[in-house]
Amino acid sequence: MSCCFTLLNTTRLYSQSDTDSLTYYRNLALQPQNPNDLFNAFRYFDTNYSNAVEQNDSDAVINSLYYKASIEYKQGMYDDSEETAVKAISVLDNIDYSHQRMEFRKSLYNLLGMVYSEKMNKSKVLELYGKSFEIAENTNDSIIIHNNISLVYKDNGDFEKAKNELLKAYKKIPRNKDPLITALIWDNLGFIYSELNDKRSLPLMMKALELRESVNATFKIHTSYKHLAKHFNKTNNSTKANQYANMAYTLANELNSPSYRLDALSLLVDLKNYEFVDEFKSLSDSLVLTKKQNQNKFMLFKYDDSVSKRIALESQLDEEEQRNLKLIYLSTAIIILLFAILLYSIQKSKHKKEKLQQVFDTESRISKQIHDEVANDVFQVMIKLENENQEHEGLINELHSLYHRTRDISQEHSAINTDYPFVDHLSELIESFNDTYTSVIIKGISEIAWNNISELNRITIYKVVQELLINMKKHSQATLVVILFKKENKNIQINYSDNGIGSELKKHTGLQNTENRILSINGTITFETHPNKGFKAKIRV
Repeated sequence: MSCCFTLLNTTRLYSQSDTDSLTYYRNLALQPQNPNDLFNAFRYFDTNYSNAVEQNDSDAVINSLYYKASIEYKQGMYDDSEETAVKAISVLDNIDYSHQRMEFRKSLYNLLGMVYSEKMNKSKVLELYGKSFEIAENTNDSIIIHNNISLVYKDNGDFEKAKNELLKAYKKIPRNKDPLITALIWDNLGFIYSELNDKRSLPLMMKALELRESVNATFKIHTSYKHLAKHFNKTNNSTKANQYANMAYTLANELNSPSYRLDALSLLVDLKNYEFVDEFKSLSDSLVLTKKQNQNKFMLFKYDDSVSKRIALESQLDEEEQRNLKLIYLSTAIIILLFAILLYSIQKSKHKKEKLQQVFDTESRISKQIHDEVANDVFQVMIKLENENQEHEGLINELHSLYHRTRDISQEHSAINTDYPFVDHLSELIESFNDTYTSVIIKGISEIAWNNISELNRITIYKVVQELLINMKKHSQATLVVILFKKENKNIQINYSDNGIGSELKKHTGLQNTENRILSINGTITFETHPNKGFKAKIRV
């Protein structure tokens, strides 16, 4: 479902000689085609901001801060984006009103609304969009705000309220003169109708597609194709679903957009077009690597910039030292107060965590004992038999099998090296089950902030994923496994699915172990399987 910015017309803030550069970098910021576009645009507007501060040009300061905040939002740096946008609003609060500055304020409220939406602060989002309504000056502004409010409800699973907001926008379309905004509302409303199984969904989405095609809005056409593919998949029309998914894929290639191509490939894989699996995995891995490299470059640039600013402001340190000291005292007092408040709840859960840790410690101890004592003794007997007589070949083979099974049990219950980055540890575990017979696809693992999750929960997740994959190898005969990690409010959701032979659901030792582990950290796990229909597990922690 599409979101919409309130875009600033800022070219009149600059001289004609700067207009071309501004237009170029503004397009990079608002419609990036690759991760480097955002880095280059940020560097440009950061330089503009510094120049505007030196020249005491408030409008140029606010304009540069807006685009910096927009880029930080697209990079997933929501706290930084919020800070930058609020800084721009504080500048606005201290200067005189003008029409241009009101446009600034609308754009910043809209951007902050999307930031708070990503941070799952629903009440703050609706408050900001309410402020946007107060200063909306035309029909287009109102339509965009209704659209963005609908996204808040849609992301929270409240499709009825999302529909009602879009219907308010829909009624204002006759007064709108922008065909792309009209197509946006038709397409989003049609998509919501599809979620509600309303027969009006398809005609609206088709009207949106026709309108976008008539104005050659290629990037928006791609969005229409995606929505139509999802609609037909939901209505079990696999032929149409594949048709539009392939059209999205073809258009993404024509646009030379890796992110759009990845979206289209994801659709095709979800529609069981397994011939695209390798291309999807390759492109996904490439984009993840590029994104990581660009984020590192982006953070290094911000760090270097902060260092240079600190050096430039050293002459003011004496004055600020007392202020910082007061802030330290205040922060210390707040930390002590928070610590006192949290201590009770921490103590309350401590016993439960210690008990679960004892289970992991016991598993590790048993694993070591099996490896050091049982497996090594079996290995010594095997050596002796091999040296003594060839007549014991059958017994030797049995001992070989016993030795390898003992080693496998030891590995399954061995301790996890917590010094090694957890995301790499978990990725290597999952990748180890890739072979010539089974293809394992991982989605979203690098998007989870694993360092913010307790060590106990990380170990539990690792053990449960390991148990599911072992169960798959032993019983399912699966050729394709997909494991999806995603953040859902304050929780992590892990969706596991394979195309194995399935069975009637019976919780034997392996599945019962996974359920017990998840329940012990206050999580939930559900299983779904039927003969010849694969196996699924949904975990929430």
